[in-house]
Amino acid sequence: MSYLQENENGNERKVRATGSTALVTPPIYDIALDADKPRYQNGLTRPNGFPRFLHRLCDLDSPVYHPISREPDYARYLQILTGTALLIDEDGKTTFVSAGSCIYLAENFVCDLLLGRGEHNWLTAYWEPTGLFVPTVSESSAIFHLDNSSESSKALTREICLRDGATDDVPHLLLAWINSQIHDRTSNSIPFKFTRSSGELEENLQLLLESILTSPQTDWNLARAAQVAGYSPFHLSRIFRANLAVGLPKFVELCRTEAAIPLILHSHTPMQMISEQCGFGSPQAMRTAIREHTGFLPTELRGRGGE
Repeated sequence: MSYLQENENGNERKVRATGSTALVTPPIYDIALDADKPRYQNGLTRPNGFPRFLHRLCDLDSPVYHPISREPDYARYLQILTGTALLIDEDGKTTFVSAGSCIYLAENFVCDLLLGRGEHNWLTAYWEPTGLFVPTVSESSAIFHLDNSSESSKALTREICLRDGATDDVPHLLLAWINSQIHDRTSNSIPFKFTRSSGELEENLQLLLESILTSPQTDWNLARAAQVAGYSPFHLSRIFRANLAVGLPKFVELCRTEAAIPLILHSHTPMQMISEQCGFGSPQAMRTAIREHTGFLPTELRGRGGE
């Protein structure tokens, strides 16, 4: 895992972190650091009060704690472009987040952020609450999912990613990015979502998607799905992948995974029963899907809901 940390001279450098498989929140970060060469040095100084920015890219073999989550002296804003994580607050309440999820943490909000296995691409901004140029957010924390960002927000995200962390010379870019993200969330409070479309869908196809989402335990073979949508199986197979970027079987698996995560996190329902309720058929099939799409095993998620 790679991320940026300030050294004693205030210059930013690249450091590497390796995590263990332990899932008990540690008293200090469950990581080991090895300093590497400086990532960049452009000789420019960030104006006081403007946000600092980190761009994290990593591929994890085991869950690892994210250091920025335990910086209560700063307000923090994070966006997941790729990857999954568990946000664990001081009371032990756990929220699952995934690609498209955005997290705002006010100063004095203490939490742990545990990254799941697999590839991660995170954008993080943090700023001192006494700064003069900070976004205004009323909540102490907010987690939401950006299913369809505005074109301006997407353009700002692309620009920041292209700069790969070198943003000291454009501090207003970070302010624009943070505010555009918060503006785009509107009333959306869904913390994560695996299923998404490429835009507006035909009414019949939208009806089918809603049917799958509300009844993931149904045997959604192509013939049944085509009957619900009112299309021929051939036409449905063609337009489904074009609009959803995945085939029908994978979409159904994603819907079942979405349905299973809250039950695993926040209930004591036996795994066998959850796998049946969500349409997996067996705990092993659910385990395979959960690990692939969340980066965690069901046994690692179990009991972390704080209830």
